[in-house]
Amino acid sequence: MNRLFVIKSGTKNIGLARVLLLLALLGCLLNMQAAPVAAAQHAPSLSAVAVSRTTAPEGAGKAGYDSEVAIAWFELSLELVTETPGFTPPVASRAFGYLGVTLYETVQPGMDGYRSLAGQLNKLYWLPRPHGWADYHWPSAANAALASMMRMLFATTNDENQQAIDALEQRFAERYQANVEATTYRRSVAWGLTMADAIYTWSMTDGGHEGYLRNFSDTYAAPVGTGLWVPTPPGYSAALQPYWVEN
Repeated sequence: MNRLFVIKSGTKNIGLARVLLLLALLGCLLNMQAAPVAAAQHAPSLSAVAVSRTTAPEGAGKAGYDSEVAIAWFELSLELVTETPGFTPPVASRAFGYLGVTLYETVQPGMDGYRSLAGQLNKLYWLPRPHGWADYHWPSAANAALASMMRMLFATTNDENQQAIDALEQRFAERYQANVEATTYRRSVAWGLTMADAIYTWSMTDGGHEGYLRNFSDTYAAPVGTGLWVPTPPGYSAALQPYWVEN
């Protein structure tokens, strides 16, 4: 059974639904361009992939993993966007999108029938690949990748939140180190860090890098006319991310 969860009533499951909804923003955020491929080769939606069953590569056994790592990290990201200065809705949705791509690309080599998004998303021409001959523990890789990406995307969050990132990473690391062969664990962590670095480097080219530092522009002159945007009470603030459309 590939479907690992059912969204039911209750706070925790509503939170999961929010995660899936936010990941769905990725298509709009990054202007996903679908390549014409056979139906069996279509990349899945990230909203489903983030909590999907993952399997080991050919020759490494077909162990299945649950969605605990993914859910824990995205629940933390929901907290960080409300507590980190500058994470307005456009900036927050960008962070969710890149976290989703990072997670997917980290575990994609271990999922039969799924393809990389390289060559499908704007200017994502190439991504590193893991060793085909080696074993990987995909939850360890995902844990390392998401921890690294969170630190880079939320570089300005407060010390308490930085400690929360460290604590969540350590929680999973201690569990997996006790149960995964040492060389496989180190290789998996290294792979996760490699993918996080690659996705973050790509993210820096989209025009929204460090957007939390420039939510409002002193140079933007809003057009004037009937039906056009105007500052509204109570703050009468300037236009939020007026150049975001150019990203």
